[in-house]
Parts: sequence; C-alpha cells; structure tokens
Amino acid sequence: MKTSFNYTKFCVFLFSCASLLQCSGSSSSASNLAACQKVSNATPVATPQATPGAATGTTATAPVGREYFNIIPDQHAAEYFIGLSIGGQNVSVVADTGSSNLILTEGYSPGATATNVGRSFPVAYGSGNGIATEYSDQTKISCDTIPSSATFGVLTQNNNLPNILGLGYASLASPPDAPLVPFFDQIVKERTGIGNIFTMTLCGAKSGSTVLLGSTDARVTGQINYVPVIKQGYYVVKAMNAQVVGWALQGSSWVSSPGTTTNIGEFPSDAGAGSGLVTIVDSGTTLNILPYSIFESAAAIMRAVNDAKGLLIPDSYWIDEPGKNHMLLSLSADQIAAFPIIQIVLSDVAGNPLPLSMAPSTYFKELGFGSGNRIFGFAHAQGLNILGQVFMENFSVQFDKTNNRVGFGPNTAICQ
Repeated sequence: MKTSFNYTKFCVFLFSCASLLQCSGSSSSASNLAACQKVSNATPVATPQATPGAATGTTATAPVGREYFNIIPDQHAAEYFIGLSIGGQNVSVVADTGSSNLILTEGYSPGATATNVGRSFPVAYGSGNGIATEYSDQTKISCDTIPSSATFGVLTQNNNLPNILGLGYASLASPPDAPLVPFFDQIVKERTGIGNIFTMTLCGAKSGSTVLLGSTDARVTGQINYVPVIKQGYYVVKAMNAQVVGWALQGSSWVSSPGTTTNIGEFPSDAGAGSGLVTIVDSGTTLNILPYSIFESAAAIMRAVNDAKGLLIPDSYWIDEPGKNHMLLSLSADQIAAFPIIQIVLSDVAGNPLPLSMAPSTYFKELGFGSGNRIFGFAHAQGLNILGQVFMENFSVQFDKTNNRVGFGPNTAICQ
C-alpha cells in the first residue's frame, strides 16, 4: 500500500488516510488520556554522573528526587501525548522537548478558576503557527494531587497545531519580552522532592513507551552515555558526523563491506551554537532532519542496498524535495532487515566521539501499529538539524536539566 506523507513537527498529516490512521482534522490530538502514576520514594532516585576525562563515565551517583510521575503516553498520529488536568478538565498534550510553552487549542475552556491575563502573543512551530492569549489556571499532571497556578497560551488563531507541553529550557519560552514559565520548571521549583530531570523512552511501534517526569528510569540496564547541552533553550548537542556500518564507498559506488564503518558526512560546525547551525534532540519531530550531504549519502546507500538485494523499493521512496510528500510504503521484515545500521556521532561529556546507532526497524518508521506501512526516516534542511523520534526510539533518553546534559541508555528492557 502506498500513500503520501508530509513530515512536520508535531502532527503527522496523511493526505490519504485509508485504514492506516484515523484522520482527525488539523490538530490530531490524542483521544485517550495517558495512563499515569505518581511515585513517592523514601530514598531519592539516583542518576549516573559523568566522570571528568572518561569517555562516557557512569561511576558516581547523585539524588534526583523523592517523587516523580510515571506516564505511559498515548501514541497517536506519530506523536506522544501525556495528560494534564487544567481547571479540572482533562487535556492531552504532546510531550515536546523542542519547545517550552504550554499551548492549548482544544479540550480546555476557561472556567471559574481561570484568569485571562489579557496578553496575546504569536507562536510558531515547524508544523504551524497561531496567536495565543495568556491565561493562568490550576494545572497539574493528571495523576498528581497538588495543582500549580500555571500560565499558558490558549490559541485564538490556530494553523495546524495540537495541544503542546513544551519541556525545553525557560529561555526558549514565548513571548520573548516576558516569557511564560514552563510548566515542568514551575513544579520542580515548587516541589522540592521532584528532580529537574525527565526520561523519555519512545518505543515507536513496540509497546512500553514511558515518560518519567522528575526521574531517571531504573529499568535501563547497561551504560548510559552522556553528551553536554552546549546551549540551553533547545537541547542543543554537538553532532560530529554520520556513518554506516557494513558498507563502504568504492569509487562512486557503495558496496557491502562487513566489519567496516564508513563516514557518510560531517555536520557543520555549531560554532558554539551561535551560528544557527545547531543540532537538537526533539521528541516533537517525527523524522531526523539532517544536512543535505548526509541525507544524500544515506539515500545513496539505501538505493545500493535495494539494488544489490533485489528489494524492489521504488526510487521515489528515498526522495525528499520541497513540495513533494514522503512516500508511505508497506515493507516486510525481511526487506527492513537487509538495510544497515546508521550511526550519528555526537561529542560526549569528555569531548570524545560517541557513535549512537539507529536500527533500520526505527529509521523506517512505522505509522499505525502493526500496519507495516513505513516512511523513510531521514529528511534534510539548512540550518537546524533535528534528531527526532526516529533517533530517540533507539534509546531511553534522559534530559538532565540540572547538569545540562542528555543521556542515552539502552531501551531493550523497556520496549517490547
């Protein structure tokens, strides 16, 4: 089955939904409130600490928090929704590390506990934009018992935006002249038992997706590899290059080469994240948005695998051009398994290269559980590079705002 696909931040819009997903208009908000459990510990949760000079370092521990929220997100239209209670109304919001505001477009009507602050401000995201009016109201995570008087934007004009819970740094919040305090920052400040850290394990088409607000995840086994956040706002990390495992370039052709790892392109220098050439880790973006040179090399490798193994995938599947939609294609397990591991190499806490692997089962992203319908998970753009869900679904990802770092651990014990 083929259909068109247009990648965007937040919502996945299918121009021909057929039986794959339910089309729900422009907002594509989740229909079910995410399951949630508040956890209280007598002993603080511990997180591994980076050891100076070590490649990844995981020897010491430090307290994170005595209580946290264990949320099983509701996955809908390739986004991960969690539940809030705002003014006594249950609202599903996209858990988005690529923004910092709480923005509402549906499911909430200001009531007796709400205050219209009277200020309007524009909001803009990769998939749309709008005009928001600032409100304050009693707001809490759905399974919490203690509300906060949070400030947020209610959209009065909306172009393709869902409800959004921004989990980025406060410096990214709007409006720029007087930013709203991010909701998670506010509860961390008010509640001394909640750590300024959260963990996202996004499992894609597998079960087990979890968002832990205020904690690491004790189910993660094995090494947790940390990279520094080199600029706070987005979670900006230093990306060095991309590489392919088991294939090599001979002349102008890619050929199978077991046991080798080949560089397929460099990321532009971030210049201290001041030049606009930055790489961010963003749970609200479906695909990986890469420099053109890396995208072209990855697409060339895919074509070479396809031709060498007679997989019969049409060439248009690998195309990412302005005005053209990504193709959605039914792929078998054998077809997917024929493709190689692609690695993104980040600079770790000691400045050493840290290769992080993406399996083909994730970079051919399945839309619709068990459908077999997948998109090619790479696209390209100038300026902002994004490691989105296609990347994150290979790991359990810690966003440690106290230590300004992002940790990547194995998700095999969680995603089933």
